Amino acid sequence: MKILNIFKSWDVNELDPAILYYLAHIPGHPDIFWRSGQDIPTSLRNNLRSSIASMSESDVVKMLNLLDEDDCFERGSLGQNAESLISLIHEKELKLLAIIENKELMTHTRDSAVILYAHYLQEKAIDMLKRLWEKYPELSWTKEMAIQLEQEGYVYLY
Repeated sequence: MKILNIFKSWDVNELDPAILYYLAHIPGHPDIFWRSGQDIPTSLRNNLRSSIASMSESDVVKMLNLLDEDDCFERGSLGQNAESLISLIHEKELKLLAIIENKELMTHTRDSAVILYAHYLQEKAIDMLKRLWEKYPELSWTKEMAIQLEQEGYVYLY
């Protein structure tokens, strides 16, 4: 639990972005390999997942701020690690939408939220993405995600 406390209490500028890699071992994803005897005990993993599920909008902002602009959500990236954590968070779609609409945040942070919003909601996101692209022309991913969802029917990150 100490790593979660560090993540939540330290300022984003004090954190090494690699913390996302270590935290991603809690939910795991296909690019995290375990050797025999190295897994997290089930009861501890469940407690940690519960803590992640209750993370706030500001925690999501912090995760997105730790990502490189060039990194995004490619396989094997810190973005993939962040996404594995964000996927557990209750009401993540509402939190991502609030981040997208917050003009005080960096454009890169908001664009990252757009990608995840489209990924989690898939075709249900199209109408909102269209409204967002009209309202926030500075965001480069709203239009692209809406078009991809209309043409392809899905957003697949990995």
